[in-house]
Amino acid sequence: MDCSIELLWRRTCLKLFVNPVLQTFQHSAVLKLCSAAVITAYLMRLERLTVDEASASLQQVSSKVYPNYGFMQQLQLFEEMGYVVDRKNLSFKKFHLENLDEAFWRGEKIENSRYAADPAVNSNKFEEDVGVSSSQASAQYSCKKCKRVVACQENVIPHEPVSGESSFRWRRRDVRRWGGEHDDPACTSIFVEPMQWMNLDGDGLHEGKLQCLNCESRLGSFNWAGIPCSCGKRVTPAFQLHKCHIDSSLTVKTDSSGAEPMRYSHASDSNTFTPTRLCGHLLV
Repeated sequence: MDCSIELLWRRTCLKLFVNPVLQTFQHSAVLKLCSAAVITAYLMRLERLTVDEASASLQQVSSKVYPNYGFMQQLQLFEEMGYVVDRKNLSFKKFHLENLDEAFWRGEKIENSRYAADPAVNSNKFEEDVGVSSSQASAQYSCKKCKRVVACQENVIPHEPVSGESSFRWRRRDVRRWGGEHDDPACTSIFVEPMQWMNLDGDGLHEGKLQCLNCESRLGSFNWAGIPCSCGKRVTPAFQLHKCHIDSSLTVKTDSSGAEPMRYSHASDSNTFTPTRLCGHLLV
């Protein structure tokens, strides 16, 4: 198919598909913008086009319809994720967190279902989703007192330590047992996405304590206005788990025969690994 015929074929298909959709929503400017964004995303995935290429194709058919700035941001993210909605993608998580933050400060009631799933409840599903093999390992974090899983590596929101910052350096200590890829020796906490076990939808307060849902031990704090990390970086919004209150472990799959997975937990006073069996969502 030469270029001219291919262009004609594309424009014909666009007219057959786009025009009925746009006409359906012609009485609502908002819905028309939504439909333009959906069509652009459809073109991007169908033909592996960039945002600009798909938008240009759409405008060849209907020059008056164009996704607004907010939708364009989402489409750029869609392109970055490889034309799929990957909820584990870090950019997607940050985008979702920004939306939650804006909703909170607008005074909206945020449903608990919009927060990340409780890894203790979904621990088996997590292991299936990440596809851990004998050559892979994924960090999980649990309450130091009762060993309830409170976060996985995929829940961690990394941040860049402030270069040259020394205001918190006096608290620096050896944290080599924390094997997360985003950990920094100066960081005495990890920051995670808001999660369902945190009970953030209770009283609408913008800050408070994070307690273990099982034993009610103090794990950290949250503040929608932000919390400074010990490295000097201010994280906003912040859902902070103190490393002194949680344990880190690596979950690995021993083989592909369905055998029970092994979990390697870092010993609290050494740099060696101690294998422990996974029983439900607890390490015993």
